[in-house]
Amino acid sequence: VGDEELWFSGGGDRYEYGLVKVYTAASYLSRDYFHECDPAEAPFSEIVASGDAKMMVLHMHYPASIDEVAESINKHLAPRLPQATAATTLRHLSGALTSNKIAQGGLHPGDEIFLSCEAGTMSVAFGAADDASKKALSEPGLCKAFWGIYLSKSPVFDAVKEGMARGFPERAAALCGVEAEALSGGWAQDLAASAAALPQSAAWSAAALEHEAEVLEHTVEEDLSSLAAKLRGGGPGGEA
Repeated sequence: VGDEELWFSGGGDRYEYGLVKVYTAASYLSRDYFHECDPAEAPFSEIVASGDAKMMVLHMHYPASIDEVAESINKHLAPRLPQATAATTLRHLSGALTSNKIAQGGLHPGDEIFLSCEAGTMSVAFGAADDASKKALSEPGLCKAFWGIYLSKSPVFDAVKEGMARGFPERAAALCGVEAEALSGGWAQDLAASAAALPQSAAWSAAALEHEAEVLEHTVEEDLSSLAAKLRGGGPGGEA
């Protein structure tokens, strides 16, 4: 999303009356949420409260109007929002959902709604997370309340939290495996480069030593010749 890379971390299906599958909710999180390679469980409270990047994608399975979807979301958001600003927040979110031209024609199986959060701002988009028509909402408590629907201690729909309980540890382990492989690959490349450079360094050192020996030999010959000439000439006083 934007410049941030997000990782699929689990999800679940939303059923109406226990019979009709309305949509599948899929969660995507930034790398910042994965602190351990083998977490005992997903850090649900942190995910709900944190301002680090995260996204929920609602993949539709059943035809619905955008008004119905907005009404359903708002119904579950209302008791979780700050009371003083709840009415304004719900109105703005409804406007962001229902004003989209793609959604105005109704939602059909395969359509997707992207609800991404970062630093307390929610972006609402249809068809793609970075769609040009996306709306940004900086309403107090909106992101925390929205993720609380799915991941709080008392979620409205258990399936998403249950899916993340399985998916988050698997993703954490996979990320650690990828990074460990990349790290070991980097060390292997460094060692290979060092090994390749050894013969060249040795050859250079041998050549340098040989050159120094030649210079030293030439200097010694010059000094001996100079000394012999002085001896033949009688030295400093002119006497042999």
